Amino acid sequence: MTIMQRLTIFLLMLLSFNLCYSQGASLTKEETVNYINKKLKEVVGHYMTLSENGDTGSRLWHYRFNRLTISSDNKVKYERMRSNYSENQGTVKYVLGRRYTVYPKDYYEIDHIYSFSPENIISIEEAPLEGGRKASDPVSNMMIILSENTGLMERGVGAVTNHFTDDYNDYYTNFERKLTNPDQKTTSRVYISYLKGDGSNFNKIKKALEYLKSLVAAEDDPFGD
Repeated sequence: MTIMQRLTIFLLMLLSFNLCYSQGASLTKEETVNYINKKLKEVVGHYMTLSENGDTGSRLWHYRFNRLTISSDNKVKYERMRSNYSENQGTVKYVLGRRYTVYPKDYYEIDHIYSFSPENIISIEEAPLEGGRKASDPVSNMMIILSENTGLMERGVGAVTNHFTDDYNDYYTNFERKLTNPDQKTTSRVYISYLKGDGSNFNKIKKALEYLKSLVAAEDDPFGD
């Protein structure tokens, strides 16, 4: 092989490397979901102002978890849990020789679980300020618009269910979580919470969700348009 041939091969390899580098490595579904979850996790420890659980006014609801998963059949599940306290308030107490986990009377945890297929995503927008939300809140919602009624939504509320007293105090125990719509509710809207502190978060998560949609579509029909 001549020096000129070797130089030509070297230049072609360098060009190929630069092209791949400029385009960026393609992410898998799992890597894309991991990236989305890295961004969603940022809301944990922050709050949104809402009128929830029959409140007559708005109060701060603190995020305890916020995550998204995708199953082997490409169904996405988005789950978040908010509480009116920033941390779990269950504490162990012994009353009359018995062990109890007690809570404040007004302690609540509210779960929302959405299920949908990425292929049914029509658009992704900033959600309007509703339900007592404030523009100054550190957490905001993006709204995924789906094909009509192709999503499912469950809502669960956790609260204490037992109250007793001794000679000195009131105690609230038996924390239970119940679904407010056990049969699930069809929906055309999915509301995903994200941290506003990084002004680019909305576009990053939106692009990642749109990319996830394209990966699922390509997997279903690799030679489709």
